[in-house]
Amino acid sequence: MTNPTPPAPQLPAWLDHGQWHVWCEFEWTWHYHGAGPANGNPLDFLGHRGAHCVDPASPLHKRGYVLVAGEGPRPEYPKRRPTIAAQATR
Repeated sequence: MTNPTPPAPQLPAWLDHGQWHVWCEFEWTWHYHGAGPANGNPLDFLGHRGAHCVDPASPLHKRGYVLVAGEGPRPEYPKRRPTIAAQATR
């Protein structure tokens, strides 16, 4: 029996300037997805999306992810991935 493909993970997305912004922990960057027409309801455009990951080794690359509305303001992540030493001090 083959192992079933695991379901696509749910990732929080924040609406900004007509696009959904989702943080990619694998590539350490934001990916952007359309939120529909200006006169539409952007919540209708949440759900499964193909990953925008450039690296085919990304665990999201094959199955994508499910956008869900993030809570609160969009977080600001550092421009560079923290080093292992910096992570140990947290």
